[in-house]
Amino acid sequence: QRIQLAEDGEILVRGDNVSLEIFGKSSPSAEDPWLRTGDIGEIGEDGTLYFRGRKKDVIVGADGLNVHPSDIEAVLNRQPEIQEAVVVGRRIETGDQVHAVLLAAAPDDRHDNVELAVSRANRELEPHQRVKEWSLWPESDFPRTASTMKIRRHEVQERLHAPESRPSSVRDARGLLADQLGKARDALGEHDRLAEELGLSSLDRIELLTTLERELGRELSETGISAVETVDQLEAFVRAPSESEPRERSALDGIVRHSRKLLFRAVRTIFREAVIRPLFRHYLPLTVDGGFTDIEGPVIFAANHQSNLDTLALLTTLPWKLRERMAPAIHQGYFDPYLERRGTLRQRASFGLQFWLAVILTGAFPLPRGGASSRRSLRFAGSLVERSHSILIFPEGRLTRDGAMGVFKPGVGILAVKLQIPVVPIHIDGLYEVMSFRDRWPRPGPVRLNVGEALRFRESDRPAEVSRRIEAAVRELGPARK
Repeated sequence: QRIQLAEDGEILVRGDNVSLEIFGKSSPSAEDPWLRTGDIGEIGEDGTLYFRGRKKDVIVGADGLNVHPSDIEAVLNRQPEIQEAVVVGRRIETGDQVHAVLLAAAPDDRHDNVELAVSRANRELEPHQRVKEWSLWPESDFPRTASTMKIRRHEVQERLHAPESRPSSVRDARGLLADQLGKARDALGEHDRLAEELGLSSLDRIELLTTLERELGRELSETGISAVETVDQLEAFVRAPSESEPRERSALDGIVRHSRKLLFRAVRTIFREAVIRPLFRHYLPLTVDGGFTDIEGPVIFAANHQSNLDTLALLTTLPWKLRERMAPAIHQGYFDPYLERRGTLRQRASFGLQFWLAVILTGAFPLPRGGASSRRSLRFAGSLVERSHSILIFPEGRLTRDGAMGVFKPGVGILAVKLQIPVVPIHIDGLYEVMSFRDRWPRPGPVRLNVGEALRFRESDRPAEVSRRIEAAVRELGPARK
């Protein structure tokens, strides 16, 4: 018998012991001999296969990250106030909300004690796993199967849609703001001004908006929160009905997802191995200081931006496993003449060709400028990470105009904090001389990549500070510091 994992982690099996006739289900065939078990697994470093749960029970959060209910249930069941927990996904506008249905350990543990237990459990969980809302099961036990006494999870989930079901939210707007600022909830006065007295920057507002959306399970207006000035206005903003913002045209809606299909992956592999790697081997000699051998994906690669060849240079040097699962981020605004139908027909054709070449030949995905599309972009990045893809980003936001490295924008800090994966700093040297932004064709010349140690950040770190630390790490790898 042979076992492997699909891209989404589903356990696939094949072998002489696998039946070719399965009643009521799609069977293995000569074209696809693998049996899809419906179970999610994970293979450890020693090759051991670990069962993570049923595929149908996986919760896909608003940020695109997968949540395995069994991981959260194990933490909740360790709390003395909780007899047993069932974690399910409750469908909301932006994804699935992590909802815990709980049996209290004692009759008097009806609300306050259980709320403390949920908060205590959340401190042990990863940000995307945390319980956003919970409810107490009104009966003495969960519904179970007669033979194995397993909980009937689907029946529990159906009860969540009943009119009498009233979930309890873990934190309100003021509590979330206090957590972000590192203050006690009672220390925030109703009329405290967010900017002047509490020091909330525009970037902090976006962080708060993202947190509120996860907690409430609905999208909020970024325009609306920018007008909020005081704590009481923030609470009123959250209580008010959501204002729908115009949906921005996004290249993430279908285009890039199709580029992950087998045909396009094969085209990328052939292009990279038959064209790009020989080009750098014979025409642009490339030296790597440091290395990628100890890097296990997924990670964020953060590099300075010297040339349009930067992405290809990095793909050339990566080990096979990493370069097969690389997703470079490209600035969507650059392709506006094509995506927004602006400019002359010739300009639109030129930028359209560049866009499709980037998507098909490198697997790139565009990062929008801001607004609601930024949230969609973050969710898409999260879904890539869940499929074990690493992300390549050039945080300067544009090609250098003089060979010098520019200031990093906060987007890389937001990705690092929200995705909670390591960041590998890389300094690229020599490609500006080979092919600058003015050039249409490369000149022969040496290229050097200096790879630093992976950086790790906490979910509580400030994205702006994280961006500065990543920028400092990349600068440290540059030739001027040697």
